[in-house]
Amino acid sequence: MSSSLLSGIFRRRAAASGAARGGGTRLRRFVRLQGRPAFTPSSSHPRRRRTGCEEAPAAAVRAAKRANLQVDNRHVDDDVDVAAALSRSYLFEDLTLDALRPLAAVASIRRLKPGEQLFRIGDPADELYVVVRGELKDTVVNVDGDEIVHLIHGPGQTVGEPGFFSVDRNRIVQVSAVEPSVLVRLARRELTPFMNRHPIVKDRALEGLAAATRWQTTMISSLTTRPLINRLVLQLLELAETNAAHDAGQVPRTPKISQSTLAAMVGVSRENVNRALAALIAKGSIRREGGRCVLIDEPALRREASRDWLVASRRDKRARTDGAV
Repeated sequence: MSSSLLSGIFRRRAAASGAARGGGTRLRRFVRLQGRPAFTPSSSHPRRRRTGCEEAPAAAVRAAKRANLQVDNRHVDDDVDVAAALSRSYLFEDLTLDALRPLAAVASIRRLKPGEQLFRIGDPADELYVVVRGELKDTVVNVDGDEIVHLIHGPGQTVGEPGFFSVDRNRIVQVSAVEPSVLVRLARRELTPFMNRHPIVKDRALEGLAAATRWQTTMISSLTTRPLINRLVLQLLELAETNAAHDAGQVPRTPKISQSTLAAMVGVSRENVNRALAALIAKGSIRREGGRCVLIDEPALRREASRDWLVASRRDKRARTDGAV
């Protein structure tokens, strides 16, 4: 019996009794025995070669994945002028863009979604960050499970100096994004030799660390010696002073900040902060505007806050974001 006749018999049997199971199994076995290609399409498992139109999207996806991998490995990001972003940090304010370009060339970009962590307590502190866009907060959680916010970081501000310059070289706070954020990451391996070539950067770091220590001492002392409204005023003054608008000739104002975050910064409930803000508004000292606190009478607030001690200020300030980075 010829091969073509056997093939026809098997096809008819498959159509009559094997269609419910998808058919073609015995036929494929027979075809393999005859030395033909091992794969013959069946009705339940159709296969066909992709056309050129179908190959294009798949190739585009592969190219996009390769592009993302290059961004991660080569530290490239066309959306950010890294040297310009670094120049906004107080650490590098004495350096020209040309002097910063070698450091910018070995820096990398980190993007965070709201709620995403930059680092956690106990993580190695082997890098510094400069905020390009967005906002972050550093926090700890107390024994009752309440979040305590230490600082808010915005564009132009630097994140991670205490751990980076400490002997222990680890993180003692958690930093996470409040909104979509973009940061420049500077690894210790590249930043240390750069600072050795530019000692002025270390001087600025010492100023920043000293200012932060003085400010935190003020706030810690106020927790046991000042009423809530005074602690809130201290926090509002710090937020306004480090905000870019403070140096731009405008009425001092804080960045956008929620009452919940303010409450976490002064260690009380949101309801208590709401009442304290209402008292300051009724007094004519501040007003709420677009999620910000506008300090209508900043000199009076500062005199009240510093009547029996000096109010320390932070060295690290936000950069104006009226131009693209």
